Amino acid sequence: MIFKLLILIITISCINSSPLNTVSDDTLLDNIRESKYVLILFAKKNCGQDCKYEQSVVALKEEFENTFNDAKILKVENSQLVRLYNPIKKDPCLVFLRQGVPLIYDENDPDSTEDIFNFFSEHREPIVKELDDTNFEHLTQASTGATTGDWFVQFYDNSCIDCQRLQAQWETVGAKLKIRLNVARVNRITKGILTAKRFRVDTSPVFVLIRQGKFYRYNLKKYDIESFVGFASSWFKNVGAEKVKVPASQFDSLIDGIVGKLKEMPNVKELALNEYPIVFYSVAALFVIFVLLKLFKKNPQATQTEQKKEEKTAKKNVKKEK
Repeated sequence: MIFKLLILIITISCINSSPLNTVSDDTLLDNIRESKYVLILFAKKNCGQDCKYEQSVVALKEEFENTFNDAKILKVENSQLVRLYNPIKKDPCLVFLRQGVPLIYDENDPDSTEDIFNFFSEHREPIVKELDDTNFEHLTQASTGATTGDWFVQFYDNSCIDCQRLQAQWETVGAKLKIRLNVARVNRITKGILTAKRFRVDTSPVFVLIRQGKFYRYNLKKYDIESFVGFASSWFKNVGAEKVKVPASQFDSLIDGIVGKLKEMPNVKELALNEYPIVFYSVAALFVIFVLLKLFKKNPQATQTEQKKEEKTAKKNVKKEK
């Protein structure tokens, strides 16, 4: 009886155990820092044979490790990190990190080992391009509508929580749209502040599709892969087009910067009146005197001209008298 019970326990353990290396969140983060390629299966605990993707990942494990040198294939159960990579669908979720940049397998068929392997093999390098003020116009040709193709651009900033959570999804959007167009990001606060002003972007995240010298603002409230892909493919036609402004010259940028700084300053007039009234009125009086002197001061050249005219008139009068 005891022997049969032991056999039963061992059998159940074998069924429930996973051939994948199951790790904690802390161990996962260590592997991400140390390895160039990490394939992660986020799953619920004790999901057994019903775990989505698990059988496929086990089947491709050997080929995956041979193709991607030193790749790690890990399983994490009930992880808090899944919300960072896929906040909408959560677990089960299959994420491939390449040099720390995540890519989600988002196809409908989780059992297709070949599709999973091919998808990750075709996108072993990061897809989304990082643009800034120095290279944006050169690479996109946004204002001219030239031959670099359409661009789907996300404006973000480092303090934006939604932007951080969208990194894996935006990378996956880039993978799905790679044949049709380019997908990029611009940090609107640091290196892309002038570009953000061109597109009148003052918050994060903001998404625009640039096409043939015009751009279309993503106006949907859904931040999921399917909605982004649908917008870039056809839905943008339902949005009003806006003309892309020509990049400002260095002088215009300088003036805009000065005006912006002045707008950020407190009301100088009020501050001067309240804190330094004597100084304020003294400066105002000097300014008025300066203006009056300018108005009433005669131009030396004009004075010489008038003198010459008077001399000519005097000579004519003398001749007439003679």
